[in-house]
Amino acid sequence: MLWCYTRSANVRYRRNHTTTVDSIIDTVVAQTLAERSLEIEWGDGHHSTFHYIWLRDNCPCLECRHSNGQRIIETTLIPPEIRPSSVTLTGDGAVEMVWANDGHVSRFAPSWLRSNCYSAGGPEKRDPQRKLWKAGSLQTLPEASYRDVSTSDDALRHWLALIAGYGFAILRGVPTASGTLTEVVKLFGFVRETNYGRFFDVRTVVNPNNVAYTALPLTAHTDNPYRDPVPSLQLLHCLSSSDIGGDST
Repeated sequence: MLWCYTRSANVRYRRNHTTTVDSIIDTVVAQTLAERSLEIEWGDGHHSTFHYIWLRDNCPCLECRHSNGQRIIETTLIPPEIRPSSVTLTGDGAVEMVWANDGHVSRFAPSWLRSNCYSAGGPEKRDPQRKLWKAGSLQTLPEASYRDVSTSDDALRHWLALIAGYGFAILRGVPTASGTLTEVVKLFGFVRETNYGRFFDVRTVVNPNNVAYTALPLTAHTDNPYRDPVPSLQLLHCLSSSDIGGDST
């Protein structure tokens, strides 16, 4: 079985404006605490919505994020109903939030918030192909057969459309031989080689130097967001599993 899913990344755009225009764009004029989100009005009239759980997950402090940018906080441990007890603007224009559940303080630079605003286009401009993950719509997982995908352009097109729509799709019946996943990639693209090589074996070894080489559970995470370019499509190929059970979150 092979899982294939997309990766997204927050890309900081390069502005060609003057410093004066930049200061207007990155100036928070007003902020409002809504039921589940922080609403921000900017100096140029733009409106942003930042959900509390997203802000807490992206806290940039050294308690929540390693000095190299990797996240330390565990997303699944953030209370779904999290909200701040207070939000203030600091003297340098940053947004400072005190979280009601534990008193943790998160401080966001206005330029970072504006660069990572995810409500710019509005709901009506979002890709209609993309589907939200809901219990009802995922009773049957998006999947296809390797035999079909490798021999039919229509089947391949359908499988790739599933990935574009749901962000992931399963490919069943892939031969269980090491390296076969690179043959799957050849059906639609190419492998971007890294310091790990063309692919990375996840297995248990003696004296591991990577958590993937241990029997420890892998918590929710994003692989290699610090790379340039960042991963765009990642394939996971299950050759064998010696464990029993296991939960997905």
